Amino acid sequence: MEKPNNDFYNMKQAASYLSLKNHKTLYSWINQGRITVYKVGRYNMFKKSDLDKMFVLQR
Repeated sequence: MEKPNNDFYNMKQAASYLSLKNHKTLYSWINQGRITVYKVGRYNMFKKSDLDKMFVLQR
């Protein structure tokens, strides 16, 4: 049995990880090209490492 891949977060998980009030900010960042998004089917997924880089750049 394979281990689940926890390196990717969905919109809610990413917003929570970045301590955002809602995921609309993530949509804004996607449209501005400030964050990399990976489409998996109809879902937007984010790499944990990309979120970490984004968080470091904002500080």
